[in-house]
Amino acid sequence: MRRILAFAFRIFRRPDLVPAIRGRHLGSAIGWAVASWALFGLHLCSLFFALGHLNASIVIPAISGYALSWAVGFLAVFAPAGAGVREAILVLLFAGSIGGADVLGVAVVSRMIFILVDVTLFGSSALSWRFSNRNRSAEPRQSETS
Repeated sequence: MRRILAFAFRIFRRPDLVPAIRGRHLGSAIGWAVASWALFGLHLCSLFFALGHLNASIVIPAISGYALSWAVGFLAVFAPAGAGVREAILVLLFAGSIGGADVLGVAVVSRMIFILVDVTLFGSSALSWRFSNRNRSAEPRQSETS
């Protein structure tokens, strides 16, 4: 990966600013990415299961289908956060086996869940940051106590 990036920087006549990442750390990052894709796919499975599609054979397609839909949505720079693109890919992938209306419902509910989680995490982080800064400013300084 480093060689490919260095080559690309040479072609575009840009300074090579990519840090060297050791193999162990890169492997760890890849492992965490695979784990996250598995969890996202299981999230999709749980929504399919909620609609009565209780078939364990859907687990691997759900994981790989979600990964594909997220990647295509990410690459679709014209759509913020892949809005609509990810859902369309999911519908195309699963409409034949699960049914178009059910898959569209799952895709929309999935998007709404992620929006709610994102907003909730942002809000809790912002509040936590605000209260931690308030507590720091309320602490007496070293010069004030001396």
